[in-house]
Amino acid sequence: MRITIDFTDGDGDLGLSPEEKDAPYNPADANGNYNRTTDNYFITAYKRNSTTGGEFVPVVPSSPQGYNSRFPKLFSAEAKPGPLKGSLTLTLPFYLGSPFRPGDEVRFDVSIMDRALNESNRITTSSYVVQPR
Repeated sequence: MRITIDFTDGDGDLGLSPEEKDAPYNPADANGNYNRTTDNYFITAYKRNSTTGGEFVPVVPSSPQGYNSRFPKLFSAEAKPGPLKGSLTLTLPFYLGSPFRPGDEVRFDVSIMDRALNESNRITTSSYVVQPR
């Protein structure tokens, strides 16, 4: 599954390089717990639940990182950072089975974060019915 969002960034400080693992981008906090700011692409999955009157309920991921991810810097090291506008597409490795099964209706909340830890507004995707393979 692919999710594409449009963005505008006034500072041009979107993206993290693979080498950026020190605070505040370190993968774990002092107690070894997942540090959310190691990622910069945040996704919450929801599934329509017929037992709750058809409302969308959050899907509990199997790991603390959930569906969050990291996208690379959006300009080269030689380029002068500045205003950026464009689209980001993330391919999510969803597989049929738990928690998504054919016929499930799903949607996602998505936000991104810049290197200064400013998080964007959260957008909600249209719903999608999972198709059998």
